[in-house]
Amino acid sequence: MADTDWLEDMAVLHEMVSFLQNREGVFDGNVRKLCLRGTDNLRKALSMKKQKGKGVKICVSSNILDWNVLESLPYTQMWMQYDYTINVWNPALGNPEIYLGKNIIWDIDNEECPMRAFEQGEQVCEYLVNQGYEPMMVFSGGKGFHIWLNENDSTEMVGKTFSDFWGEKVAEPHKKLSKYYQDVVLDVFDEATGERMRKADKSPVYGQGIIGCPYSLHGKTGQIVWPLSVRDLQVLRGLDMKSSIVDIAVALHTQENGQLWETDLDYTENQLYYPPCHTVGPKSGDMEYRRGLPAWKGIDG
Repeated sequence: MADTDWLEDMAVLHEMVSFLQNREGVFDGNVRKLCLRGTDNLRKALSMKKQKGKGVKICVSSNILDWNVLESLPYTQMWMQYDYTINVWNPALGNPEIYLGKNIIWDIDNEECPMRAFEQGEQVCEYLVNQGYEPMMVFSGGKGFHIWLNENDSTEMVGKTFSDFWGEKVAEPHKKLSKYYQDVVLDVFDEATGERMRKADKSPVYGQGIIGCPYSLHGKTGQIVWPLSVRDLQVLRGLDMKSSIVDIAVALHTQENGQLWETDLDYTENQLYYPPCHTVGPKSGDMEYRRGLPAWKGIDG
C-alpha cells in the first residue's frame, strides 16, 4: 500500500473532509485559503499537489468559517490568490458573520522524548476534565501531541468571541481574539504541568493558526496524524519513555490480533504504519460510525 492509497481511500478522505469542510485548508504551509468541502474536492486538490518523491502536509485552521457567506476560491484558480486575498479574504478576517468560532489547541512537542510530550498532554487533559471540559488528544505523527477543545468548550474557557472585537472596528480583530486564546493555552499548560510551555508551540491559536489535519500524514515522518481512542491511550501508557516516533506509530496501529500493515514511503526513510482504512470512516454512509476525535479518558475513565 502506497501513501497515496491512504490519502485516496474514501473513508480516510471522509474523515479529513469533516475537519476541512468549514475551515481554511493549508497544503505544505503555503497554499492556503482552501475550501475543501467534499471528498471529490479534496481528492482533486491532493492529486494536483502530489509530486513524486515528496509528501503533502495537510493542515487545518483553528478558525471555523462559514463558506456559504465567504466567497471561496477554487483550488484550480489558486493562481488568482493575490487578488482574492486583497479583495475578499483580508476584509473578512474576524467578521463574526463568517468566523463562527475558534478551537483551543495545545501543540505539545518534545524532539528528544516524544513520550514526555504525551505525559504533559495527559496532564493538560486531566486538568481540563477537572474543569468540566472534554478534551481530545491527537498523535501529531511527529515529535508530539495535540490537545483539542471543541468550539463550545473553547468559547466558554476563553470568554471571548470574534463579535467582541468586530464592533470595535479594531484592526485585525482575529489577532485580538487570538491573544486571549494564547494566554489560555500558556496558563493551562503551566497550571497543569507545573512547567512553562514553549511560546512557539502556541502557534495553532494565532489569528490564522493552523495544525496538522487529523488522519493526514505528517510531512516529514510519513506517520498518520492519529486521534487517540481509549484503547490507544492505554497502549501508549504502557510504552517505555524512550520510545521513538516510529515506536509510537507501531504501537498505535498494531491490531488486536497482532497484525500490522506497513509500507515504504517515497519521501521519508521511515515506513508508514497504518490501520485498516475502513475502520476510520462511516459504514454505508452512516455518520454514527465516524471515528472523528474521540474524547480523552483518564486511567479511571
